[in-house]
Amino acid sequence: MRCERCSQEESGLKICIRSTRESIPRDTPWDVGLVFKNTSERPLRIYFVRNEVFRSFQSRFDALFYGKPMSITRISPPHGYVVTEKDFHWIGTKSEMLFHQTLSLSEAGIKEDVREFTLQWTYENRLSRWEGGVRTLDGVTKTLFGGKEIPYLWRGERVAYMDFVLENNTRPSEK
Repeated sequence: MRCERCSQEESGLKICIRSTRESIPRDTPWDVGLVFKNTSERPLRIYFVRNEVFRSFQSRFDALFYGKPMSITRISPPHGYVVTEKDFHWIGTKSEMLFHQTLSLSEAGIKEDVREFTLQWTYENRLSRWEGGVRTLDGVTKTLFGGKEIPYLWRGERVAYMDFVLENNTRPSEK
């Protein structure tokens, strides 16, 4: 069974959380689909780093327990990935693009009596050009798209939510 929950549309973009599960383990990582839907009559481009380890500054996840947020986003390392034009994904009109993200609640400190939570995914892009020339531990960043305004690049923030039930992972007591 596939379940999907989407944000509201803004400037032609909806983001959706897609899952084949309605319940998830407390202590084991699980996978969710992250869907970008172009609802407009023109193409758009999204900036979304291909390697999920390095997405934390554009894609954040919170677990909401009784309405209170707890971050479950692992903060990206300060180096180790070089952004290229391949990280600016083209989405045709009335099309969608799917990415995957591995999440875990193991470090969230969930109380045993908690049986459900809401996953909140926030996607944000504020940049409009990539001029390059910034010195990093991985070298000097390259100019992308000629350093000019990136054509069709979506800017803004979208938030999607999905409810999950927590599986009880407790091990049988040893006798």
